[in-house]
Amino acid sequence: MENKPLVLIVEDEADGRDMLQDMLDMWDINSECVSDAESAIDHLKANQYDAAIIDLALPQMDGSQLLQEIRMQLKLVDLPCIAVTAFDNNVVKHQSLKAGFSAYIPKPINDTLLYNALKQFL
Repeated sequence: MENKPLVLIVEDEADGRDMLQDMLDMWDINSECVSDAESAIDHLKANQYDAAIIDLALPQMDGSQLLQEIRMQLKLVDLPCIAVTAFDNNVVKHQSLKAGFSAYIPKPINDTLLYNALKQFL
């Protein structure tokens, strides 16, 4: 039997975490949730994830800074990281993809877009 993929959700809003976790549950994808970048780093050091969904507007360290930590400090260069944000515009999208995010999903989350992005990486 194949193991279910495990995705780390990094979202500071409880409702957002719950919604994303419900979507992944529906798609038979395991997930763990954290509310800030420091917790995400701790989880990434302790566990092996198949992907991460990262809100760009996190407290203290934002999603782009977290991505740099993931790539440079943790050396997880192949971990697919999906940016999600409520501050959607072409500049933010371009900057996110240029920074190294594997995909970009605006809020409110379109479940088809997210599913297709995850399916591509898992």
